[in-house]
Amino acid sequence: MVGLPPSTRIETLLASDMTTGSILRKLSDADCVKSLKILVAQAQGEITIRETLNESRAWLESAQFCFSQYESPADGSRLPVIKAWRELFADLGDQMSVVSSLKDSPFFGPFADVALSHETKLSDLLGLLQLLQQLQRKWVYL
Repeated sequence: MVGLPPSTRIETLLASDMTTGSILRKLSDADCVKSLKILVAQAQGEITIRETLNESRAWLESAQFCFSQYESPADGSRLPVIKAWRELFADLGDQMSVVSSLKDSPFFGPFADVALSHETKLSDLLGLLQLLQQLQRKWVYL
């Protein structure tokens, strides 16, 4: 990309092999500019995917339940129960949608294993929370 012969090895590269003039001449070449634009687009796409996965992981690690105190009519004992299920499910659904949308990116390949693992965790969490919500409803009803 910078005009060195393909046989040039990094171990034998000298400062005199690369001059600013030779680099500028090569960088002004249309093919080189096109290659650089493709490289920059790929880097930006991969950064976006990495940041999205990091933000989703951070949400997963920091999301908290909102509790309220339930007073049993039978014996008056007070126990915490989870409230705000709707917001919790909405946030989880948003995270699942965002991670799923990453598959549409042409730069998804290197992140496929990590993203699919994270997507599985989010899906498993959804199933567990739905089961927990059903159990809590039945318990409160009794």
